[in-house]
Amino acid sequence: MKIKLLFVMFAMLALTAFSVAQDGAKSALEGSMVDAVGLPGQGWTSLGNLSPIEHNNFYTQSYFEQSAAVFSTYSGSISVTPFVGVGLVLDTKGYDWNNKILPRAGLKANKYFRKGVVSIGTAYSYEDRFKTFTSRGLTLFVQDWFGWQPAAEKSMPMLRRIMSRVTMVSSEASRVRCGVSTSPETMRRATSAAS
Repeated sequence: MKIKLLFVMFAMLALTAFSVAQDGAKSALEGSMVDAVGLPGQGWTSLGNLSPIEHNNFYTQSYFEQSAAVFSTYSGSISVTPFVGVGLVLDTKGYDWNNKILPRAGLKANKYFRKGVVSIGTAYSYEDRFKTFTSRGLTLFVQDWFGWQPAAEKSMPMLRRIMSRVTMVSSEASRVRCGVSTSPETMRRATSAAS
């Protein structure tokens, strides 16, 4: 069990070490061959009492993946990426299906959309359920991720409007202090903004 835990920790550290190079792939038509390789990665964790059936059973699910985009269309909307990944599930009650490690290595084709991605791929996968059995073999998969209307879409325009008003008032006030503008309306706005 200690060796498996050390393996999991090593795999997680190795996968996150590549996070400095998370740019997407460039088209093969621009730059050198080295420029065309991006190193996109992903990771997620879910933690808590996530099932109403398994009362008082807290578990964590994590997945980390590191890819190397070796091909991309000129627009970047389609890419081909070999990858390595590791999934880990642990729980407090010790259920067999909730205590396992799932490393895998494979190849996938990705189609990017404005708000998501669809991937089709294959991988050589290994599953070790710590208490019962292990298995390995070729897996095929289709996966997708889509999101919509991030908070930044709503909050950023509002913030820009507020900041533009603050900038306008402060520049107006500084012009008045420097004697650039002396119209009564400008003086009134600048003094009311300053107080």
